[in-house]
Amino acid sequence: MVKTIKEGRLGKYTLRIVETAKGLQGIAFIDAKTRSAILSGDDVDELWERLVVETGKQSAEYFGYNGAINRFREIFPQGFADPRYQSKERDYKIAAMEKLKSVAPLEKALSGDVDPEAVLKAVHTNLLFKSESITLRDILRSKRGRDFISAAAAMTAGDVAAGLSKMTAIAIDIDRKSWPLVTYLPFLWKPDEHMFLKPTVATGFADRVGNRFAHDYSSDIGADVYEGLIDLTNETKAEISALKPADNVDVQSFIWAVAKYTDADIAED
Repeated sequence: MVKTIKEGRLGKYTLRIVETAKGLQGIAFIDAKTRSAILSGDDVDELWERLVVETGKQSAEYFGYNGAINRFREIFPQGFADPRYQSKERDYKIAAMEKLKSVAPLEKALSGDVDPEAVLKAVHTNLLFKSESITLRDILRSKRGRDFISAAAAMTAGDVAAGLSKMTAIAIDIDRKSWPLVTYLPFLWKPDEHMFLKPTVATGFADRVGNRFAHDYSSDIGADVYEGLIDLTNETKAEISALKPADNVDVQSFIWAVAKYTDADIAED
């Protein structure tokens, strides 16, 4: 028996997550007979993200930076000044950043003189998938929690290669590695310099605006891939300068909204 878990629309496409005997499937179709994507996964939110991004790449009207800006203004008519943008995308990220800096100033984090439990509470947001939040919790509550924080601080302070390498090793030792895990704290500490990486969203956006990160991305965590992400970030910031992004929080939110929002997200009050 097939059970629908989630459904929505993206332009002319109907998107649906269904539960089958073999697990979760994401399906995008124009009519009952024309399917444009069939994906499989274990996590509903992650599968939905992949389905929306994959379908969005097939929507020609969203290609290029002009198309991306038009899409963003369709979602948030007043751009970054839109009250709905502030409440849905920016405010909670800024709140987490302020809390992190309060409980773990970068200088103290570099020396490991911080409380991992306080850090965990400060940075609890929906930027991470549930599984990633659980992994971060397990890391910070482990005996290597302070080491992970200090490695993240080192990356934030400029030692990107060493910081990424140490965080990755700790993540693998405790559970599993992922780009969201290792870019999360640096982004929250210094949103003027660092960027949070959601691979599916970032590569989907890069593909639609013609940035090489769509092809240069690798799940192997390293400074070269991160440099590609920063290149995409800086290019996007320059291309959307008319919208006056304040920092990489706005750039990250722009990329996320353009690549991930569905018609239902636009229609929300």
